[in-house]
Amino acid sequence: MQKKRPSRRLLAMWTVYAVLVALLLFSALFFVLRFTRLPYKLVAVVGGLLAVLWLAAVTVYLPLRYRSLAFQLTETELTVYSGIFFRCKRTVPLRGVQYVTLIVALPERFFQIGTLMVFVTGGMVLIEGVPLADAHDLQEKLSAFAEVPNG
Repeated sequence: MQKKRPSRRLLAMWTVYAVLVALLLFSALFFVLRFTRLPYKLVAVVGGLLAVLWLAAVTVYLPLRYRSLAFQLTETELTVYSGIFFRCKRTVPLRGVQYVTLIVALPERFFQIGTLMVFVTGGMVLIEGVPLADAHDLQEKLSAFAEVPNG
């Protein structure tokens, strides 16, 4: 099986989170400007820096992070790829799978995606942004390995 990427809806969800964070930050700046005696120019500079950081996060970091995520399931192993600055490739033998949990938080329900937590011998692997239909199938496939005794 070739590498699978997360759903593009994951990037959309992250963008919604970023917009909510921006609204909170700029609301806080508004209240600071309105109810304190800080100079207007100082608040404007801080607001401008926050706007530039937010824009960089939304236009550069989030798409790079999205493109860095992938997973691959073969007959014997699960490989999960991640990382922007430091690439990480985690390969887990399927015989080491202990159990699989599908997490679908409220925002993920709206975007019809989920996160699979695959608990394996010695740790855990996350697969983010899996469409719900695929997530249930993948959970069943991986859980089948958890039920088989390792002997």
